[in-house]
Amino acid sequence: MKINIDPPINIEVEHIARVEGHGNIQIRIEDNKLVECTWEVVETPRFFEVMMKGLSIEMAPLLAARICGICSISHALVSARAAERALGIEIPDTAKKVRLLAKHAETLQSHTLHLFFLVAPDLLDTGSVIPIAKTHPQVLQIATSLKG
Repeated sequence: MKINIDPPINIEVEHIARVEGHGNIQIRIEDNKLVECTWEVVETPRFFEVMMKGLSIEMAPLLAARICGICSISHALVSARAAERALGIEIPDTAKKVRLLAKHAETLQSHTLHLFFLVAPDLLDTGSVIPIAKTHPQVLQIATSLKG
């Protein structure tokens, strides 16, 4: 099925809801073809790079973990890895495995957040996660037990 779109269509959505972060999207359709699709990250600068200057190398991963509440482990591990590379440190295989396990646990937690708190309100037609406590308490119970 082909839908004729004439005149050109411009779609702009600011502050898209239920994404992990803040973003806008712009779409332009001309002659039934997508000619532009732009995603903008509209997070305000928080200047973590400035805060890192002069910080002891041991403290950098602790501060980096505060960049994002969802992926704090990833930020901390990348900061630690950068310090290790700068100092020529090779960590033991066991430490690498523990870090990988932590990253996978973080991914599971992120997917749980996304599915139950960002997607479920649309699937259950509740508008937000708050009404799910009354309309589908078992879903919220599973979500909170997985989220930890």
